[in-house]
Amino acid sequence: MPWKDGKPHIIYDYEIEIVKYLEKYKHIWLKKARGLGVTELLLRYMGYLSLSSNDYSRKRFVIVTGPK
Repeated sequence: MPWKDGKPHIIYDYEIEIVKYLEKYKHIWLKKARGLGVTELLLRYMGYLSLSSNDYSRKRFVIVTGPK
């Protein structure tokens, strides 16, 4: 589980919804506020996908970011 300010956080409903969309669609677009933990969720999900099977062997993950 992710930690923030020394405290573990649960998986929130919106994070579960994001994972469902990621499993259903190949590309998603998120417009989010700061501090929601979505970046960590996505990085952990990409790590999970790359280590859980060989389906993503020699594949690339694209992360597009913008300035504040």
